[in-house]
Amino acid sequence: MTKLGFIEIVQKIVLRLSIYYSLFIMLAWWFEWNGVITLISETATMKFNTALCFALVGGAIFYRRKKVLSNVYGVLVVLIGAYTCLEWYISLPSIDTLIVHDHLSAQFQGRMSIFTATNFIGLGSAILISQNVKAKWRWAAQLFLLVVFVTSLLVLISFLLNSPLGKSISYIDTLSFETSLLFLLQTVIIFSLSEKIGIAKVFLGELEGSVVFRKMVIPVVFIPVILSYVFILLIRKHELSTSEVLVLYTVIISTVGLVTALILAYLLNVNNLKKNELIEKVDTSHLELKTYKDALDQIAMVILVDKQGIVQEVNQKFTEITGVYEEDALNNYLVKLLPSGKDDKRFFTPEWTEKYSDRIWEGERANVTRSGRKIWTQNFIIPFKNKENETHQYLIIKQDITRRKEIEIEQQEDYIKKLEQKNKELEQFTYIASHDLQEPLRTVTGLVNLLKKKYSSNFDEMGLKSMDFMTQATARMKDLIKALLDYSRIGTSLTLEKVNLNDLLSQLSNDLQQLLTENKAKLIVHDLPTLSCYKTNVSLVFQNLISNSVKFRKEGVDPVIEISARKLKNEWEFTVQDNGIGIKPEHSKKIFTIFQRLHLNNEYEGTGIGLAHCEKIVNLHRGRIWVENNGEPGSCFKFTLSTLTHLYEKES
Repeated sequence: MTKLGFIEIVQKIVLRLSIYYSLFIMLAWWFEWNGVITLISETATMKFNTALCFALVGGAIFYRRKKVLSNVYGVLVVLIGAYTCLEWYISLPSIDTLIVHDHLSAQFQGRMSIFTATNFIGLGSAILISQNVKAKWRWAAQLFLLVVFVTSLLVLISFLLNSPLGKSISYIDTLSFETSLLFLLQTVIIFSLSEKIGIAKVFLGELEGSVVFRKMVIPVVFIPVILSYVFILLIRKHELSTSEVLVLYTVIISTVGLVTALILAYLLNVNNLKKNELIEKVDTSHLELKTYKDALDQIAMVILVDKQGIVQEVNQKFTEITGVYEEDALNNYLVKLLPSGKDDKRFFTPEWTEKYSDRIWEGERANVTRSGRKIWTQNFIIPFKNKENETHQYLIIKQDITRRKEIEIEQQEDYIKKLEQKNKELEQFTYIASHDLQEPLRTVTGLVNLLKKKYSSNFDEMGLKSMDFMTQATARMKDLIKALLDYSRIGTSLTLEKVNLNDLLSQLSNDLQQLLTENKAKLIVHDLPTLSCYKTNVSLVFQNLISNSVKFRKEGVDPVIEISARKLKNEWEFTVQDNGIGIKPEHSKKIFTIFQRLHLNNEYEGTGIGLAHCEKIVNLHRGRIWVENNGEPGSCFKFTLSTLTHLYEKES
């Protein structure tokens, strides 16, 4: 529990006790519990009106946040106190026994003393002033409280020392102990709840003087009271004479004062030592921060902006790089001093500040200086918070990375040029190699056909079979070379077209009608989108997947191929599902490798390049292709085509 929390709990307990005690005394008067009323004193008792006023003061404090109700209670207290004072000097209709009859007093029945009435006027006025007057005038309420506090303390000390002051100060001779105690307690509560201004600032403040004062209150107030009580007791028992008591009292008070001064000096010395240590730490931290700042100023631009992005402060490096002096930069939007482009508007908007109120934004920006020079900067935008934990400023650190960025761009451009050159060389090599390979194949095929036509009678069965093997081998080799040529041509001389894929699949179904009919295959095409793509290549993807579904069908089961599509964020996802033999999970990646086959030639014909074609075409469209195990029989191929055509149109 914190110190403030403990004080609040004590305040609430004391306030409730004062209210409950006042209500209890009112009930005692109502039911004539004489023993309760005269429990502490038979002559000076708390009157019914006095208890009522204490209850009203307690209510005004308790409901201080409900201003109207608190003011009503305060006004009632002032009115009762003022009317009672007038009753002492002017003949007025009595309110003293308006509710209950005072059968214990011989005269002025039920009337509170002038002291009590004036104190209630002071308490009520203090409540009204603190609730309704500007803060700079609330010191007047504290003066009222101070007067009530001093007079209440006077009566309490008189009671504790058993030395009544009624003979010397006649107007307090009817005061009760409990009345003075409640005045004291309620005064302290109101005082502690008041703002820390005026006298309260000295008592309740957190400055060194206020702290020391609170530590010295107990010895300064209570030690003289205790000494007075002891010495009065000794005088009454004739143990010491008055002159001896005065000497002893003077010596002890002087000693206590000296000890108090020593304690005060010690406390101040301790505080000064702590303060000096703290100052030394602050100076060290300040020096470290200055070193860090100087180092940062040497390598980066440092800009302080408010929540709207308006410049509050810049360093010398900012001027060196941008050519903008600090006086020209202040109170201007940073995005106008160092524009980056269209997305400047997204910075320092309410949405952006809410998103980056607790974290750092980091990124590279291409800025344009006042002279028109383009610079690249590495940026860090750091939020600064105030005492209310609200982001009110941003510190921007911009490091000039122009040279590094230029080197990166040069390297990228050089890499792209080399890559383009290698691709051209590879395409040329593939084309030449494939073309040169076809010529000897045609020669071999021609010779084999010539031998079979003119000299077949000279060959036995083994020789004829060997020539058939040669014919089949050269045919397969021819297919491989053609597939290799087709693979190398994918991605060349392409033009984006707006393609209705429903029409494309309808045309493809007609082209594959003989294949589908011969194998009793059923092609189901759901609603497909219209999108920009490379029409011929996309058609080849669907053709290869449909052909594979027919080729790798289950024995004795008619093939069923189902094609569907769904829209994702920036792409379309297509699904080709069949009921064929399927693909084992361990083969799901290597099937897209060129010339990769999972079956022997005598089991399933093919070159092993069809899926490699598909992957290359899908990659051209910034998409992906994969096999998915969805629990259904057969194979489920999925691929995506991006709708962000600008990403690959430029490349093509």
